[in-house]
Amino acid sequence: MADYMEIFLAKIEAKKTRQENLLRDMARLQKTVANHFKIPMADLFVKQRSGELVHPRHIAFFIAKEHLYYSFQEIGPCFRRDPTTIIHAYYKIKKQIDEDPALRETITSLVNQLTPRLVPDALTQG
Repeated sequence: MADYMEIFLAKIEAKKTRQENLLRDMARLQKTVANHFKIPMADLFVKQRSGELVHPRHIAFFIAKEHLYYSFQEIGPCFRRDPTTIIHAYYKIKKQIDEDPALRETITSLVNQLTPRLVPDALTQG
């Protein structure tokens, strides 16, 4: 019985940790994308469908799925969107990346900003 309880408690702790990581990662992603596109972070959540808001949102959805490895169901609520909206945006950006080198560079730049540096700058300087 004790082994079962330990496994059960470990699963609860792992789920809690994943949820905390999700919230932290999404907040960082939203801030990074908003800063890059020079829009208020709140605009990533509005229902408005204008191009200057949709494109950054779609890029954020794509990065969350492709580079942060969250599920469509996890990403949706973080942007107040249904998971099917996230799926549609993900595949739309995935297709555009192959056709648009500038978009690929934008996403690479955003991902690099989100990825923690493995070697501190002080160590890389002679």
